[in-house]
Amino acid sequence: MAGVMKTMTPIDQLSAMMPWTGQYPLAFVHFLGLVDFAGGLGLILPSLTRIAPRLTVIAAAACVLLQLIAICFHSSRGEFNVLPVNAVYISLALLVLWGRGKKAPITPRNA
Repeated sequence: MAGVMKTMTPIDQLSAMMPWTGQYPLAFVHFLGLVDFAGGLGLILPSLTRIAPRLTVIAAAACVLLQLIAICFHSSRGEFNVLPVNAVYISLALLVLWGRGKKAPITPRNA
């Protein structure tokens, strides 16, 4: 949802919700939106289709890294009020990473 919002919402409306977006080039904001969207697809589609389900684990690890970078970014800007949201996202991504990596991995369709 965050990825779609960063790519589809007009920048004036988006910067009212996320003030940092008005301070960076629109192409950068759209790029981050595409990264968010791709991460979401990477968490869902490989396991759902059972085509290369190991990609779900890789996507979860990438989402953890993305959120760690987001925490550094928001902390450097003094936006400490959004850090709990990043912590929730990291927790969920770690749950997927553990669940699909160790606890309940999905077998590939052709296995």
